[in-house]
Amino acid sequence: MILLLDVGNSRVKAGLRVDGGVRFLGASAYRETGLGAALDGLDLPRADRGIAAVVGGAEVAAALEAWAEGRRLPLERIWPCAEAAGVRCAYPEPRRLGADRWAALVGARARTAGPCLVVDAGSAITVDAMAAGGRHLGGYILPGIALMVGSLWSGTGDLAGFSAASEAAAAGDAFPVDTRPAIEEAALLAAAGLVAEAGRRVPGEIPPKVFLTGGGAQGLARLLESAEEVPHLVLEGLAQLASE
Repeated sequence: MILLLDVGNSRVKAGLRVDGGVRFLGASAYRETGLGAALDGLDLPRADRGIAAVVGGAEVAAALEAWAEGRRLPLERIWPCAEAAGVRCAYPEPRRLGADRWAALVGARARTAGPCLVVDAGSAITVDAMAAGGRHLGGYILPGIALMVGSLWSGTGDLAGFSAASEAAAAGDAFPVDTRPAIEEAALLAAAGLVAEAGRRVPGEIPPKVFLTGGGAQGLARLLESAEEVPHLVLEGLAQLASE
């Protein structure tokens, strides 16, 4: 069995490669508990080897390696390269592309041969474009919804207090009428607008398919009606790369 690990900036997701696909095992936040404790809390099965996409930084990578050594699990970190699994990286220096973005592109390529956008809505929101045939075009990075909201709270005088006292947004309101929903809805609209504009920039006559993944995907899906939510797209890409 091959254990698949998607280690983001604040959460870790785990799965098993099963017949070329993925069986999801669980997810956990790790910033407060530590990565090793979060992984132990998922009660993961023994595996023959592991493959991981890590973007949480050097300390997180070291914690992952220590956890794997403790379980005597041979572990491989994936790194973006010029070409793999049918995807050709646009970056002149592929390792400057996040490992999670690379794995998500590979996962999307396994789902479609046509043009697509891969949107990962986590601590940061990344939007990567891929032309038909797997040619990565590049992409954009935006602060995640929580970061956008938090920056207004910390960088202004009154908005945090107004937000705390705000009423929830009423369903169907075109324009929010209180501070917290005004901020949160604006952040979602900013992200959705970026996705829409990125879609218009993908060359070709066929509109690109939009894949949404990450913890904030559900909120964006409400504003991007044609998008498809794929919660474990990074793990799917890792499963494909494990076959390479």
